[in-house]
Amino acid sequence: MVVPRDIRHRIERADFDAVELAWLEDMENQAEDIEHFVGIGRALVGASQGDLARTLLELLDEELKIRDLQALRLELLRSAGPVMVPKGRFHSAVLTTLRDLHGSNPSLEGLIETLALDRAHKEPSQTWDRVARLESLLLFTVDTVVWVEGHGPGAVVEVNYGLESFKVALETGADIRVGFRAAPKLLDALEDDHFLVRKRNDLDTFAAMKPPQVLEHVLTSFDRPMTGAEIRDAVQGLVDRSRWNSWWTSAKKHPQVVASTEIRNAYSWAGTTEEASDALWERFKRARPKERVELLRKASTQDEELIDKMSMALLDHAATASSSSPGLAFEIYCALDKPGKAPEDALEELVTNANWRLLIEGLQGRQLRLRAYNLVREYREEWVDLFAEAMSKEPEAALLSHLAAALAESHRETLDRLIQKAVAQPVATPALFTWVAEEAARDERLLDRYRGRLFRKILDAPGREAFRGYRRRFIPMCESGGTLPKLLGYLSPEEAPDALEAIQRASGYSTDDRQGLSDALVLKFPSLDETEDPLWALASSIDTKHAELKEVVENEIPENRRAIETAREMGDLRENFEYKAARQRHELLTSRAEALATELARVRAVDLARVDCSQVRVGTCVSVRAGDGQTRDITLLGPWESDPDRDVLSYLSEVGQALLGAGPGASVDLRDGSVEVVEIHPAQPPEASP
Repeated sequence: MVVPRDIRHRIERADFDAVELAWLEDMENQAEDIEHFVGIGRALVGASQGDLARTLLELLDEELKIRDLQALRLELLRSAGPVMVPKGRFHSAVLTTLRDLHGSNPSLEGLIETLALDRAHKEPSQTWDRVARLESLLLFTVDTVVWVEGHGPGAVVEVNYGLESFKVALETGADIRVGFRAAPKLLDALEDDHFLVRKRNDLDTFAAMKPPQVLEHVLTSFDRPMTGAEIRDAVQGLVDRSRWNSWWTSAKKHPQVVASTEIRNAYSWAGTTEEASDALWERFKRARPKERVELLRKASTQDEELIDKMSMALLDHAATASSSSPGLAFEIYCALDKPGKAPEDALEELVTNANWRLLIEGLQGRQLRLRAYNLVREYREEWVDLFAEAMSKEPEAALLSHLAAALAESHRETLDRLIQKAVAQPVATPALFTWVAEEAARDERLLDRYRGRLFRKILDAPGREAFRGYRRRFIPMCESGGTLPKLLGYLSPEEAPDALEAIQRASGYSTDDRQGLSDALVLKFPSLDETEDPLWALASSIDTKHAELKEVVENEIPENRRAIETAREMGDLRENFEYKAARQRHELLTSRAEALATELARVRAVDLARVDCSQVRVGTCVSVRAGDGQTRDITLLGPWESDPDRDVLSYLSEVGQALLGAGPGASVDLRDGSVEVVEIHPAQPPEASP
């Protein structure tokens, strides 16, 4: 802190009256310059004039208080506290100043207590550290609108001093808690004129604005480049998620929306259209060819002169890239098509003459490759061979479907050969095999032709390194309607053992998925089950029995043991009724626990979503017609689900045993006469039964 030369000379001459007069004059003109006064005060202390320094600093403090410059009073206390306030009054002075400064803040007293600022500390530095924390937390009072790092906008709805945390209600509808220590880093308290605050208070005004107008308010409020995801979070509640894509497309077309040069997919708002065009051209000149293509697309709303300059530069790139990088040239011509700057027949000539492999390998976007495939089919005679080659390398399922549909129209044998090769050697073409596995769920020809082989290959694939990028697509194949449950219906008895082994060996699926497939397979081919006399039941019933066993073992039996001990203490056991009753209950509970454990050890789950309805099985509902023409729907489930009053019968019942294995049209002899099996379909869970 530099002391003015004239003041320093007066202190050196011990002319302290002149120093005081100068101090008072400066207070009139520059009371906010705290460093100036603190420097003079310290110089006075150095000249053994500590009392004068304290008096003058107290005068300054009073002046700041009169002018309601409370924040400067706190800064003065921080900078000159040891000079200005006796040590014993320091802590009290800090609290008084804080209350003068923040007295209207409802969180002040609670935070003072939580941060232990209501107690004096040995070192002033400890006090000031807590003051800094206090002031950072006072920003987040109830109803303060905040931006939450990683979550978007929200509002503080609770300050919890016990948990030392803020509860924030996000605009997404979720609530999160942010600790006091993390809050200054994760929460950004917003000013009253900020877009998010104004949107919260006057949603209708912004709802009436056009997308670019709203975007201007967003970008200028944050005053930094924002990503599309951040902008989407900011307009939450104003723009419905279902309308986001169209809203964003419209909003970012405004010529003053400028893509950031530092943050990928981030945008800011330029002061004028000319500034936006200049910024975009400067970025274009520094960009690589592929980036220039993207910048041309973003420049569609800019002035024609800028688009002309960009187009000329890109045409030069395309001319030189046609032979060595035809994919880049193709992308450039496609981009120039929209503003009408591409030469006539440029794409046709490029596709006709370019190296096919280089062309397709150089196209990263799905839409670009789709356009290339369509042009190749139109302009190149050898398109069938080229499509066949592409199917072995194309990673996109949608494009594989497009290629396959084209081949199926006139060259089905070529498509069949490709599929056969993919099933035979999945690792060689993982993308194609994954597509075949998904397509089989919709194509009975594939299910019937490849049956057991395809079943085993699908189970094996996710465990292979070649399928690392495709593993998530195999999970739905286990679900109801997926390829694996459908393939179960096509397996022969001879294929069943290999299929079961493949299920047990599969490493890329969850235990529940593998168990569900295994149970469905065993249900269709009972001879596969090595468990002696298995007990079939629904998963919900199994859970209920497990819960019952747990209740008996963990609660009822221990409670019964305590009852036995209590009864034993009553005396003579021969005449002790309570003791005998407790012992009898003990035998009953023990027997029940053993029976439940035995049944659960051999129980197998019935998956109604995977049951095979080619014949009557556990988990099916069968419609039967009696001789008098009356029909009856009988549901076959396990003994735990049996409910004869609702025609839900155990498969172990006399009727159940008679019906098992019968197919549509079969005649079955029951006690009341013969019935004909009319129809078989999956059973409904008991709660869904009429």
